[in-house]
Amino acid sequence: MIRTDERYTTAITTDNLRMDTREHASIADVDVLTAAAWAPARMGAALLRLASEYDSAARAGHGTRMDAAMFVGKLRTLPEVRIQIAMQLAAWKVDDSHEAALRILAWWLHKVCGKCHGRGYDVVPGTARLSAKSCRSCDGSGESRIPCGEPGKRMVNYLDDCVHHARQSIRKGLGVMMGR
Repeated sequence: MIRTDERYTTAITTDNLRMDTREHASIADVDVLTAAAWAPARMGAALLRLASEYDSAARAGHGTRMDAAMFVGKLRTLPEVRIQIAMQLAAWKVDDSHEAALRILAWWLHKVCGKCHGRGYDVVPGTARLSAKSCRSCDGSGESRIPCGEPGKRMVNYLDDCVHHARQSIRKGLGVMMGR
């Protein structure tokens, strides 16, 4: 079964916007976009779009330092989302909310621990094998630490909640549209 965020990711990059109005027609990309437009969870939809843009740019292989500007330039939703997050952080009285918003968003998009590369275990020196010791940087979780302390954790929970509500809204909208 296709997940809602996968449907949304496919829909925002599609060239096919044909609408099939026949009864029992399968869910098309245009149906997903319509459900997303009706969804009250706008921040969550913007975060889903940003995550999709990030994944597409990361798959394109922008890993060198020269490509960093091009990489960020491919994230068209980033400025809008960063402003919204900075405004929320400012409302929570977080110092330098714009810088904190960027750091938290960067973590949210790429949580992988830099030392163990998300595996949770240390690599045996001189080999490509993993040891039995948990990574000290991430305590074996495979994720790097959330930046900005408690406000960062609060914001990450807020972002995850926004995405969850967006998925639910899209799923509900699709159910209503398809008569289910």
